[in-house]
Order: sequence, then C-alpha cells, then structure tokens
Amino acid sequence: IGTPGYMPYEQIYNNAQFCSDIYAVGMLAIGALIGENPVDIPTDSKTLQPIWRKNTQVSNEFADVLDKMVQFHYVERYESVSELQNILKSFLFTEVDWCQKGESLVKTKNYNEAIIAFKEALSIQQDYPDAINGISWSLYYLRQYNKALAGFKKVLKIYPNNYQALTGCSWVFIKLGNYDEALASSERAIEIQSDYEKAWVSRGGTLIYLGYATEALTVFEQVLGMNPDNVDAWASHAWALIELGRNEEALASCEQAIQRD
Repeated sequence: IGTPGYMPYEQIYNNAQFCSDIYAVGMLAIGALIGENPVDIPTDSKTLQPIWRKNTQVSNEFADVLDKMVQFHYVERYESVSELQNILKSFLFTEVDWCQKGESLVKTKNYNEAIIAFKEALSIQQDYPDAINGISWSLYYLRQYNKALAGFKKVLKIYPNNYQALTGCSWVFIKLGNYDEALASSERAIEIQSDYEKAWVSRGGTLIYLGYATEALTVFEQVLGMNPDNVDAWASHAWALIELGRNEEALASCEQAIQRD
C-alpha cells in the first residue's frame, strides 16, 4: 500500500525495504519545499531522480541529503532512520550552537575538536567572527602562534572594533615578544570593552615584560575585583609578586589559582 509520488520503485513491485519510508519522507519534504504534489515533480530521464533544486532555495548540503533520501535505487539511500537522524542533526545546529560547543571543548582543552566545531559554524555563516576567534584561540593554545595571529587579524580586517580579536592579538604578540604591539592591542580592546577581563590580564602581563611589575600587580588586582574566580588573573598576580620579590604572597596567589582551575 502506498501513495503515488511518495512510493519508491521497489515498493511498487512489492519489494519494500527499510529505507522505502525514507524515500517517502524525502519526497514529502521536497514537495513541501517547492509547493508541488510529488506525483507532479518531473524526473531526470537518465537517473530517474526528481528534478526540484532550481525551484527552491536551500543549501547545497541539505539538498544533497534530500537527494540521497530519494535515490531511485534503495541501496544508494540512507540505510536507516538513525543514520539519517545523525545527518540531520548537523542542520539543526546554528552557528551559535557550534561556537558554544567549540567553547566548551576549549574549556576541556580539546583544541583540535574545538576547531572542527568552529569550522562547522563557518560552514553555516562565512566569516562569523566568534568562529574565527574560536579557531584562533584554539591554535594559540596549540602553540601555533602565527596561525592564531593570522586568524585574529582576519577578524579585525572585517570587524576593526572586535575586542576579542584585539585581545587575541595581544596574547599572541606577548608570545612572539612584540610587547609594544601587545600593549597597544590590549589597551585598544579595553577602550572598546572596559570590563573584558582577558584584555586586562594581557595588559598586565605585557607590563611585567616591559619591567612595570608594580603597575601590573595593580591591573591584576583590578581584574580580581571584577571577578575573584579568574584563574589567569590569580596566576598572573602571583607572577607579578614574584617579580617584586614577595614570594610568600605569590605562593598564596598560586594556591588561589590552583583552587579555581
């Protein structure tokens, strides 16, 4: 039993397969997208595939999924509903969802997996700044500093006031020993977003490298005033105290950092 237009070839000849229902769902989706009854959708004379893409606007990736669902020969379709569900999940994720997943992976230090998630976000929205920044931070943590810097600069070329990218540049410049550029980038980020803790931490770190440990200590204490649980600020606070010869206080700050890490 089947409805013309929704019924695949093998079902017409009483040879229904598990994936025959997948064909029916695919034709239902295509019909809904183009506003046509599936029985009226023309087919390619050679492949016997429905001709429908030119009548709607969907991504090529999603169109490929629908085409595979309605392949004429059942062996070329998805084998099971569970396989199809896993494929469709990727289309339910927005670029924001992928970036949130990437950020979670960064927090657990799974940087390569994070890069994959951020790239998924970029496949949905090209030049999405949060995704490029996410990839760049992941590369930073993987110690691929030049690649990270290129990513942050790419964001700034499109969005000159992106304070996250400015901060990222600052952190990379520190690693590359470009302290004047690091300080300028962090201060520009702070001008744009005065409560961005990562920029303040970068500014303090740069001041230490430039020989201003006392001023850096004040910066880190300011960050801790904003957020007492900032691990980077506690660790950097300890670093400034060591530079100032206040080793016992530095040990206490290290303990604070370890407790929060």
